[in-house]
Amino acid sequence: LWKRYWVKMTLMKKLSTYLFLFLFSFSVPSFAEDISEFQIEGMSLGDSLLDYFSEEEIINNVQDYYSYIDDKFSVTEFNNSKLFNNYDGLKITFKTYDNDFVIHGLSGGIFFDNNIEGCYKKRDEISNEVSTLFKNVSKEGPDFTKHPADQSNKSTASGVSFFLKNGNVVLIDCIDWSEEMRPYMDNLSVNYRTKEFNDWLY
Repeated sequence: LWKRYWVKMTLMKKLSTYLFLFLFSFSVPSFAEDISEFQIEGMSLGDSLLDYFSEEEIINNVQDYYSYIDDKFSVTEFNNSKLFNNYDGLKITFKTYDNDFVIHGLSGGIFFDNNIEGCYKKRDEISNEVSTLFKNVSKEGPDFTKHPADQSNKSTASGVSFFLKNGNVVLIDCIDWSEEMRPYMDNLSVNYRTKEFNDWLY
């Protein structure tokens, strides 16, 4: 009960202003037929976060990204690249009141400082690999939209989506920030989500 109270209070205290401002990317590891077999820094969907971080670390890094929906899911965020072998940071989603902190969403990140073309190249490389290695997958994109966080309408998001037969998803996005949005850097995000989390989010 204490843990549940602490997580919920942490969520209430954090600001959700920048939900869309900080997205992550990562190069793709070896792929498998089931998204739950993907790994980012050794982690997979369905694992317990407690196998990789302490309860205190998880709770202290909880961000208030989803409170505008409800409190079913929470996300903890680690931005120190020194913690990881390949990525600049990780975002990990779990059910708020799950004492085992089972992972429902994984994101990792690489920044492309004023290099959106490099981001697009990496996005396409990852997309081609996903298309080759998955048998039961449907693809949408790449598409371009105005980024909702930029009131000047000069920032764009370009994404490719893969929908697996089991309902899990892979989302690959490049964010091209305008000069008005500095110091935010162009970045590519790849997100692995369970069907349950993705359905709830949308």
